[in-house]
Amino acid sequence: MNRPGRFPFHPALLLAALSVLTPRLEAQDAASSGDLRPVAAVTSVWTSPEAEPFAAPLASALLRELSGAGFKTEAHSGALNGTASDSALAAGLSSSVKARWAAVARCEMDGRRLVWRASVYDALDGALIASDAQGAFPGLSALPLLDQSASAVAREAWAQRARVIPGEPLEYRLRFTSRNEGARVAFGTGEGAREAGIIENGELLAPFTAFRAGDPVVVTVSGEGWWPRVSVFRPGPEDEILELPRLMPRADRMVSLGISTTRLLGAQAEYRHFLSDDALFLRAADSLWLQYTFTPGSVPVLHNEVRLGAGTYLFLPRDSRFRMAVMTGVSGILTLAFPGDLADKFYFDATFDAFSLSLEWHTSGTWMFFLEQRYPYSLGLASGLLTRGWAQSDGPPMILTAGVMKRW
Repeated sequence: MNRPGRFPFHPALLLAALSVLTPRLEAQDAASSGDLRPVAAVTSVWTSPEAEPFAAPLASALLRELSGAGFKTEAHSGALNGTASDSALAAGLSSSVKARWAAVARCEMDGRRLVWRASVYDALDGALIASDAQGAFPGLSALPLLDQSASAVAREAWAQRARVIPGEPLEYRLRFTSRNEGARVAFGTGEGAREAGIIENGELLAPFTAFRAGDPVVVTVSGEGWWPRVSVFRPGPEDEILELPRLMPRADRMVSLGISTTRLLGAQAEYRHFLSDDALFLRAADSLWLQYTFTPGSVPVLHNEVRLGAGTYLFLPRDSRFRMAVMTGVSGILTLAFPGDLADKFYFDATFDAFSLSLEWHTSGTWMFFLEQRYPYSLGLASGLLTRGWAQSDGPPMILTAGVMKRW
């Protein structure tokens, strides 16, 4: 069988042409990583004469794809080398030209099969940040595959362009403080989390773990009666106490006390019972207020409203500080007129809360603050004072109630 034909061009001539066509970089300020220039230097290496014709096209594709991805690039001549590793070639190239990134296009023959590898190294620490290896029959059909490898490597390398040198291994055990006594602390999340210990007397000295300074450490804190919380720390080279955020308690009951517009001479108390923790709930409320204009001839009137309904929290997580709840329900209002000369002293109205919205700010403890917007619709009972329609009594149909809640 005939051997594959050699390409009519010499790879050294192609690389020389590429170096002419590639814009030369002028002197630049030193990068933040030292005297390395923010440049991707591209070279090639082949381990046998049969592999040489493919090394130059792979280097050309790498140069083109890296430039297209956003890198500033430089082309450097390749060589026959069967012993040096890609990492050693990349380190030597970066050292000689002061380039932050070094890309190596390697081609070799494995029997009658062409094998290639495109790799990009970061000179900050010599790490391999992108690589792709493939093989094919050594003919023209391999050229599109070379382009695919170069494209994949360029995308992967560009995604790693902002990486920094990993910190030195920590030589101390992480220490945590928390106000959630008895909470469990773990490194990581989910089933793969590794237990670190339990908060005792407000602190925890975790078992030694091989973290690096500056790298993110994911910590999950959980416990009976609290919603779990995930935090990320970046410990430095020196031993410091890490403060864990306070957990939000789970709630299956709430009580509140508030005051409403148009009902300033009174107060409202409410009880909530949760059907599911911090989500769906039933509610019962009682409002008692005095209506009086403090003008000659005015009649003091005492109102008592009992409300029953249901509600649910929307959108935001259960451990969020800010939460929203929508509610609906019915109510009955008993009215008592004080003057003894009135024929009718008692009145009864019924309303339907078509829509109520509670905006709440939850503290990290058991207290929270709320502002409720309510639109009651009067059923217009003959025994009452309110006509059918949106309830209005010396004010707009929307009733605003503000107050505090306690949960447990």
